[in-house]
Amino acid sequence: MHFKAVTFPECVEKLLQDCLNAINSQVAALGLATLEIIVREKRNLNQLGYNKVVIITKELADRVKGRAGDGMVTYPFLWDDLVTGLHSLGVDGKWNCVDITPEACCEDIKESMYLV
Repeated sequence: MHFKAVTFPECVEKLLQDCLNAINSQVAALGLATLEIIVREKRNLNQLGYNKVVIITKELADRVKGRAGDGMVTYPFLWDDLVTGLHSLGVDGKWNCVDITPEACCEDIKESMYLV
């Protein structure tokens, strides 16, 4: 089985049906007949693990790599704190974990939850 994730920037800020129509016409233009479309909802408080931050490490797992290889860790969702309400964690949902261990980065992330 072959799996490939593809994004469609032309769907940004479009209604779901308009986006699906655009995707289907591109697929038809390629002559493809079968396509599985998986639509994921935005994370919410009722989802198991909605609050998890992913720390991508280098091969040896001794240093943080980050998605773009720049050591930056991101959590693009608003945090829903019972006391302070919705807010970003870190600096606009980002932490600079360049050249530190995943454990140290995790501690930085945890500490930022209480700096509001």
